[in-house]
Amino acid sequence: MARRLHGTPARGLLAAVGATAAVGMLAACGTAGDAAHMRNGAVQASAAAARTTAAPSDDHVRVLKEDRTLPVAISPNDVLDIPASSAEVTLTELKQADSLPSDAGLDPEVADPGMTFVCLEMKVQNTGGAEFDTSPLTHARWTGEDGETKNIEPFTNSACAGLGVADENFLNEPDPRPGEFVKATTVLMVPDDQPGYLEFEDGQEFAMFKVETRAAR
Repeated sequence: MARRLHGTPARGLLAAVGATAAVGMLAACGTAGDAAHMRNGAVQASAAAARTTAAPSDDHVRVLKEDRTLPVAISPNDVLDIPASSAEVTLTELKQADSLPSDAGLDPEVADPGMTFVCLEMKVQNTGGAEFDTSPLTHARWTGEDGETKNIEPFTNSACAGLGVADENFLNEPDPRPGEFVKATTVLMVPDDQPGYLEFEDGQEFAMFKVETRAAR
């Protein structure tokens, strides 16, 4: 049985036609820029979702432990022409030592007084549609148990191969393209008098994850 239209038929039909026309005009007036903004918004939402995936710690920054994997995302930046990208990061080895053995019988590399080396071997599997920039994995912000915090830059003069960690350094390895992965090491020096954690951020200072460090003395 056909459903009856209530009200004045002509008026109802005119309203429906007018609404349809208005929608058509709005769609026709849309620009490629509007579509780009919509796509960018969707990508940023996806990146935000990746940053909040998995159980957060008390301060909402996820902890990456040895032999564990976390999804991470690089936020897009239109100004710097950085596309959104994503990867799965696995902490395959974590070593901490006051000195790093050298090859060819050379003297070991000794950490500065009051500092200790942290060697982080990571596998980065690109899961996105753009090249994944690994440079955010080469430096970190360290925060100690008592609240002391400082920026930690990569230590490039030595490698951790003598500790059984990959000799390749992220600073010298290519960024993985979609479907590729890279396995390399980041060498950092942190204070040795208290436990703390290294917090890794993307280029826009969104925290991706943190790795715990221990007191060496």
